[in-house]
Amino acid sequence: MFQLTTAVSVFLGLILVAPFAIDSGLNLDLSSKTSTRLIYIGIFPSVGPFIFWNISLRHINASQAGIYLNLIAVFTAILNLLLGQPITLVQLLDGLLAFIGVYLTSKKKKEYPAAVMKNL
Repeated sequence: MFQLTTAVSVFLGLILVAPFAIDSGLNLDLSSKTSTRLIYIGIFPSVGPFIFWNISLRHINASQAGIYLNLIAVFTAILNLLLGQPITLVQLLDGLLAFIGVYLTSKKKKEYPAAVMKNL
């Protein structure tokens, strides 16, 4: 069911964006190389994450899964590093803060005895 919802969302997005692409005089060279790249972009960074998100929601609730969305920038920086781009000090600090935030929000809460809670 979730994959159907994702497919419908992507299709509706295509319908909403298509008139603007056509109106802009978009001149596409649909060679096999271009088509392969468009299919890749359509599947992996667009549809794939939605499918994985919906699968993860079968195992944990949305508030828990949403915490990990903060790591998108970290993975983007890692991908840039793998592609030969330098990582700046700001990116390192942002990544560190993202990891700390994910850790603190996903850490199990301590269970306190009832007597301790009563005194709080």
